[in-house]
Amino acid sequence: MKSIKSFQIIILLLVLTAFVNNASTFAFNNNLGNSVIIKRDDADEYFTKGWQFIQERKYKEAAEVYEKGLKLEPNNRSALVNLSWMYLELGRYQDAVNTAKHAIEVAPDSAMAHNNLGYGLTQLGRYDEAVIPLKKALELDPKLKKAHQNLGFAYRSASRYADAVLAYKAMTEALPVDPDGYSGLGGAYAASGQNEKALEAYKTHAELKPNDVVALNMLGGAYLRLSRFTEAAATFEKASNLNPEDISSMRNLGRSLAVSGQHQRALEIFQKVEKLKPNEFETHYDLGMAFSIAKRFTESVEAFKKAVKLRKSDVGAHYNLAVS
Repeated sequence: MKSIKSFQIIILLLVLTAFVNNASTFAFNNNLGNSVIIKRDDADEYFTKGWQFIQERKYKEAAEVYEKGLKLEPNNRSALVNLSWMYLELGRYQDAVNTAKHAIEVAPDSAMAHNNLGYGLTQLGRYDEAVIPLKKALELDPKLKKAHQNLGFAYRSASRYADAVLAYKAMTEALPVDPDGYSGLGGAYAASGQNEKALEAYKTHAELKPNDVVALNMLGGAYLRLSRFTEAAATFEKASNLNPEDISSMRNLGRSLAVSGQHQRALEIFQKVEKLKPNEFETHYDLGMAFSIAKRFTESVEAFKKAVKLRKSDVGAHYNLAVS
């Protein structure tokens, strides 16, 4: 009888030991059919797994494990910065702002923490407020590309175009071979009506990205704003040749040809676009404008009717339909 009781006690102890061991672990499904076992009292394992999820672009899963790790180690510098980043990626902007503020309290010398705070504020529409942490980020790391871009974006969004120009100029000085600084500078100049300077910035951007369709479309747009239609058409044609399926390049080429008097070729391009995108407002609006410029008013009326049907609130389409 004593041996049976001893055996039962041993079994009970084994069960309790297993329960205690299991209670100190966390099983996290990694979406690959397996479970990742993490000790509940080991924050570093959560943080390591969080970084792995970031590398795999699994931002929701990364945020979840960082949150769990930070409950154990609430003032971990890199984890706070990374969690604020994940919240930004997930569109949880207020959470990103709150976490970035905590990161700054823990690590006031973290440029990325200040950048994340600034970017989160821009996404909440608090542009002027965002400028302060973004400037601080650049004070700490003058070559932090994201902070340069976010500062320029904050100024442009606040309609502070002169400040945006200065911000993007600073980016081109800090990162002279990075094309993105010049595209931002071109946009800031264009927004402030300085179209000649915008053109020069977009030229540099295109030189740094010579076979980039987006860069060529930006450059072509700069030529258009200056009514340099021949150069605009040549630039858009180059973009279209690089990627014949790019609808934006085709539309831009058609528009530049239409305003430069090459009506028939413009119509051929727009009709090609119509076959590819028959249910889009811009398709029929462009056709209507091209027919109108070519004085083919019956066809322009039909095109504008289709445009109005697709976007009933568009004032321009209604006006052009009325005057065609």
